[in-house]
Amino acid sequence: MEPLRLGFVGAGAMATYAIYPALHFAPIRLQAVCDVEEERAKAAAATFGARRYYRDYRKMWDDQDLEAVVVQMHPRHRQTIVRDALEAGLHVFVPKPPALSLEATRELSEVSRRTGRMVMVNFQRRFSFGVTRARAMMAEPSFGGLRQLLCSFCSGAYDEVRGRDYDGPVHAYVLDFAVHHLDLARYLGGEGDREDVPNA
Repeated sequence: MEPLRLGFVGAGAMATYAIYPALHFAPIRLQAVCDVEEERAKAAAATFGARRYYRDYRKMWDDQDLEAVVVQMHPRHRQTIVRDALEAGLHVFVPKPPALSLEATRELSEVSRRTGRMVMVNFQRRFSFGVTRARAMMAEPSFGGLRQLLCSFCSGAYDEVRGRDYDGPVHAYVLDFAVHHLDLARYLGGEGDREDVPNA
């Protein structure tokens, strides 16, 4: 299989310490990096083996023969860049949330359908050891049908710092943190049926 020709938008801390280093686990050729801060883009390209770096993601798409792009940056700007990538004919990998509202996320879903390009949202906790083992155990016939699922989690406080680029700390908490657990509940327990819920 030929390596996937990949562009990358974003060269901040999360991208540099978590996403770029993982690219070598897949058949990917990182062709170009883009960041509004030129020095960050240049450093990421040099460190992770990209041939070129850019400050303008549209120029990167025009110059490079890309198949897909990773969009790893602050949530306030993700929707626009993801939509532009889809319209440019690129598949997209993006962290959660891909947009800051349900309406904006549905718009991306519609653009994905219309363009025939995929958007994959990074819910990486699905692939942790505990979750993959639980999923395998639940698939065994001896496990039986799921009757109840109890989920609990804890977090430090979300304040104005952690809520940056969201519509406040509560919005950030739901979309940046709690959404992982909501996703895992659906992933392990299924979509559920509202008809089974009293007074739903």
